[in-house]
Amino acid sequence: MSDTILDEATLYAGTAVGLVAFLAGYLLTGVVFVLRAAVAGEPLVTDIVVRTGWRFYASHGVPILVGGARIGTDGVVPVVVPATVLVLAGGMLLHRRGRGDVEPSDAAVTGAAVTTGYLFGAVACRLLLVTVLTSPLPAAPGLVETVLYAGLAFPIVFGGLGGYLGARID
Repeated sequence: MSDTILDEATLYAGTAVGLVAFLAGYLLTGVVFVLRAAVAGEPLVTDIVVRTGWRFYASHGVPILVGGARIGTDGVVPVVVPATVLVLAGGMLLHRRGRGDVEPSDAAVTGAAVTTGYLFGAVACRLLLVTVLTSPLPAAPGLVETVLYAGLAFPIVFGGLGGYLGARID
């Protein structure tokens, strides 16, 4: 399978890079959330990990319902965070695999390989948020939407875009 652009080594590397991209996006979303709360003079809540998770999933289009009200993304910046992280991850994966000289379509497939790790991170984090951290809180990201939007659509589109741009820039 080494003659194809999406070989086993690329999938393994994509898993690692995708998982790191998920964690980096979550962390950066938390930083944006804390900075916005500090600038607005709001007290920092004790369940900041959970509220960051809600905003992180909401930034992927995953609906979060709390008592009938939908938790939003608080503007454009949180949506840009996971998209930017995934574009950078897709480009990094392309260059890590030494495939800067491939066709842009093959580079996009390589960049989209971050989906394997990002999907794992999205589902694992969602399960952690629901089963461990939000037991007293009546809110959770939908599992189906988590898989479709956060786990598949975002990393395929933006990771692929990163791979494509990485091939075009070289």
